[in-house]
Amino acid sequence: MAGNKAGASKAVATIYATHGKDFYKKIGSLGGQKGTTGGFYKNKELASKVGAIGGKNSKRGPNPIMAENHDKVKMALENRMSIYDISKVFGINYSCAYNYVKRFFPQYIKERIK
Repeated sequence: MAGNKAGASKAVATIYATHGKDFYKKIGSLGGQKGTTGGFYKNKELASKVGAIGGKNSKRGPNPIMAENHDKVKMALENRMSIYDISKVFGINYSCAYNYVKRFFPQYIKERIK
């Protein structure tokens, strides 16, 4: 087992010497051939249905601080307040505020990127 970059290089060299240059291609191919169920590949409609259910059943739910202040956040964005300032006003971290704005007010994210 390689514990660092030098060890990884030695391990790869040993694998290539023992099994050939196409070792990883072979084992990847074997893994793909051994599957018997096909997974969601066979039934795209089921995959879509189950994925939608999983997405709706979020255990976290929306951020309660941001959800109860939805109108205030919208007004702050309309007044050109930065996401950083919004995060400080509502006492949450920047990434949480950014993700909330990105989800509910994507037009303001695109506007700031330009």
